[in-house]
Amino acid sequence: MIDFGKLFDDQYDQKPIFPKEVFESNVRDQKFSYLRGDQEKILEKWFKQRNLKDNIIKMNTGGGKTTVGLLQLQSSLNEGIGPALYLCLDNQLTEQVLNDAKGLGINCVTFGADNEIPIEFLNNEAILVTTFQKLFNAKSVFGILGDASRPVINIGCLVIDDAHAALSKAREVFSLKFHSSSSKYKELLAMFKESLVSQSFGTALDVIEGRDKYSILMVPYWSWIARIEDVTKLLSSYENDDLDMKFKWPLIRDYLDQYYTLVSASYIELVPKCLPIQKIPSYFKAKRRIFMSATLNDDSSLIKDFHINKESVLNPLQSETFSDVGEKMILAPYNVDRRLKSNLLAQALSNIDGYNVVTLVSSNNKAELWKKNNFTQPSPNNIIDTINKLKTTKGNHIVLSNRYDGIDLPDDACRILVIDGLPSATSLFEQYSLFARPASKIMRLNQAQKIEQGLGRAVRSVNDYAVVLLLGADLVSLVSTKDFQDLMSPQTVTQIKLGTQIVDLLKKEDGDPLKLIGFAMQQVLNRDEKWIKLHKSRITKTTRQTVNNELIEYAEVERNAFDLAISGQPLQAAELVRNTINRLKILDNDDEGWYLQLAATYMYKVDRSKAMELQLSAHKKNSYLLRPPEGTSYVKLTKKQTIQSIRVKEFIDKFSEPNAMVLHINAVLEKLIFSPESSAQFEKAFCDIGKCLGFEAQQPEKEYGVGSDVLWNIYENEFLVIEAKNEVLVSRTEIYKSETEQISNSVNWFREEYPDKFGIPVLIHPSIVLHREAFAPKNCVVLNEYNLKAMVNNIRGFFIKLAERNTSDWSPSEISTELKNYKLDRTNIKNYFINIE
Repeated sequence: MIDFGKLFDDQYDQKPIFPKEVFESNVRDQKFSYLRGDQEKILEKWFKQRNLKDNIIKMNTGGGKTTVGLLQLQSSLNEGIGPALYLCLDNQLTEQVLNDAKGLGINCVTFGADNEIPIEFLNNEAILVTTFQKLFNAKSVFGILGDASRPVINIGCLVIDDAHAALSKAREVFSLKFHSSSSKYKELLAMFKESLVSQSFGTALDVIEGRDKYSILMVPYWSWIARIEDVTKLLSSYENDDLDMKFKWPLIRDYLDQYYTLVSASYIELVPKCLPIQKIPSYFKAKRRIFMSATLNDDSSLIKDFHINKESVLNPLQSETFSDVGEKMILAPYNVDRRLKSNLLAQALSNIDGYNVVTLVSSNNKAELWKKNNFTQPSPNNIIDTINKLKTTKGNHIVLSNRYDGIDLPDDACRILVIDGLPSATSLFEQYSLFARPASKIMRLNQAQKIEQGLGRAVRSVNDYAVVLLLGADLVSLVSTKDFQDLMSPQTVTQIKLGTQIVDLLKKEDGDPLKLIGFAMQQVLNRDEKWIKLHKSRITKTTRQTVNNELIEYAEVERNAFDLAISGQPLQAAELVRNTINRLKILDNDDEGWYLQLAATYMYKVDRSKAMELQLSAHKKNSYLLRPPEGTSYVKLTKKQTIQSIRVKEFIDKFSEPNAMVLHINAVLEKLIFSPESSAQFEKAFCDIGKCLGFEAQQPEKEYGVGSDVLWNIYENEFLVIEAKNEVLVSRTEIYKSETEQISNSVNWFREEYPDKFGIPVLIHPSIVLHREAFAPKNCVVLNEYNLKAMVNNIRGFFIKLAERNTSDWSPSEISTELKNYKLDRTNIKNYFINIE
């Protein structure tokens, strides 16, 4: 046997550093016989700017990100920029990357049972592939800032796969959560009860006493900062077996003054304004950092939390075309026929054999419907076994709860994907932000990103295909709005609009709607040539999304302000935020108020008076934010010179699909019921439905801490002053004294704020009979359960009527006629209310 190794010498054994040469020099499996066009172009671009600290690689799902990332790391190793680290979301994806590396002929290692860092990695002889959590935790084997027990490992080149999902994991690492049953919850609540009650007396008491399961309160930062030493002492005294604190506390303890604290009846949550990412020096000081992403539209969040360079976000390395986008037929069955809701679809899909059907839901509660229809929900411990089963067998019916990312279901693993309902916020902070910033483009971008992540689970390559069904009033109505589609990736919007056109075709066909949808699905699954050609033609004409420079600018400001604050420069941090608001002036009121409040949190440490001035301005812009201790002035509803029908017209024009409008209305109306522990949802829904009907509406008590639960301005000088008692048992036969006193107080408040206006006191209550000790204000009326149902039915009927035509076809005069027909105009709306006996 000839020893060819003897012919090697230094001249010929010089390792290549150009990625394509690295690829071609390796002994590879047949499936890696060549680099795809997009892979090669992106690697060429990266190589030219490889010495930039940060690079974002944006490739369509199935475009071969793993291959690109491994070649970049090997190129860096060959150049002497090591050690090289590849971070995955979980163990399953780690195994997948290791298998791909083996096929590419690239030497990779991972951690063994001894948890020791592989010597091949330290010696720059192999790429280390491991999970994101291995680096991002307070006991990291890579070392953390300030911990002398283990040395910090310097990284030359680092790849973070699925950067969008890694962000949420990073936020978890730097956040704390205490359940209501824990002693820490009770002690923190005792510390801040007074300040919470001062913000919103009724809501705070209901949350603290466990009656309100839905509301979320923010601890005022001035109270938090005043008690920061007490909080630190309390939290530092955790037990050794408290693994959550053990793996988080050292990362958090020095930055608590820069944390938000959210309180609900179930949890208290502490989250940082930005991630103090400097605590992970192996990441923070890495010479090259590469972020792999398929669906990360809101790249600004990388600046804010991962501390990456603004220029890298403005100039990502990405595919030049959409030719490698996999094939999806996205259908909303409800838009074909309003009877096609989740229960009917779950039953129908359970009978499908020969294909794997996977449903994504937002919670275990929502999974129950699918489990009743023979769908199996795997536990977190056996999710890998379930995915392997999907990849090797057919005819499976699986439901997954809150798994919108990190799950790859290529080819036959999932041919029918169902997304049932809008992905829910995973943290109290996210829930609070959605409530406090309802018009915020930033928050809606986060929602769009999570939906896109879900849509991408089943189609993992250019040759992959699937049918995607969208179910649930909240999801379908939101995705069907024009404003929301502007926030999604262009290829997804193309697929959604194509699905809408298919729905229009199905509605014109004769026959059972469910069977018609089944026929369309079968055409995709049977590889109908016309469908394949149609999809390709639409996708290739898709234009690239523009970068949102404003969001990037604000993300950079948030990051820089946070860094100034933690380095002892809070005044400079506050001024940076204030000056940016004044300079750009592109925010809606919700977000402008939010950033004014952010500036106030920094200012409070150096000038409390100025901080409260900023906080007052913030609350005037956004009444859902914190109120200064001295209180705020109530902002009146001022009726604009716009008639009711024009306002309704403006509302319905937001929807590209009429049925989606009906779904949105139904989602609001479903909350208008008499039920325990539902007051917060009811009051918001009653306010929202007033706006949908073309009235001015607000929640004075919630927004300003004074006044009625809800206020409707139904005409220039005429108002409904509403107190909601929907938690009262429907069997109650009398209205109690405390309830009439509450509506009387609201009427007195209204008269003081609107002395020249006429306010009708409205009590939403199951009874119209006063208790002998109760005395209602003059002209007080009641909306009881029977009339509430009548109003709800007429509202639903009104919008169903408007859905008979395209929303753009309705004129204000026609809408005005229908408002009268359904007794919802300003005159007839009062007939739902009954005089008190």
